[in-house]
Amino acid sequence: MYLHLTDDEYRRLQAHHFEGESERVSFLFCRWDGSYLDAQEIDLVALDSHEIKSRYHLELKDEVRGRVIRRATELDACLVEAHSHRTSSLAAMSFTDWEGLNELVPHVLWRLPRRPYGALVFAETSFDGLAWQSPAGPEPLGLVIGNNAPCAPTGLSLKRRPQ
Repeated sequence: MYLHLTDDEYRRLQAHHFEGESERVSFLFCRWDGSYLDAQEIDLVALDSHEIKSRYHLELKDEVRGRVIRRATELDACLVEAHSHRTSSLAAMSFTDWEGLNELVPHVLWRLPRRPYGALVFAETSFDGLAWQSPAGPEPLGLVIGNNAPCAPTGLSLKRRPQ
């Protein structure tokens, strides 16, 4: 599965995710055609929307989760979350990312039925992506930026997925 972003959308995401020293988060509201997610709208989450924030961890306030699920419902859109890891290592979901995803994904799939849920993590020079079409488990989520060839995720998150 792939997420399609325009060049401008990708630049906006990168500027947001690598501004300052803290991890950042955003949500993308996407159309789904069966194989591609196409971004319709992007919510660049402000730092004051974080319950906990540091260079290596963030946790959103409950009202942010509610707001983005409501917006996805209004748009009849799929939801893709993105966040950054401030590292030069290859991108991969952390243990705490997996804890959050294991809690959040079943809820979102229930609230937004028949729509996949995606998660991206950006590091300084790479990204990893996952997409769930059911609670059974994720598949890789790649990127297509503008008219460029598809970019493959690192795949490290699936390899390191806690059992």
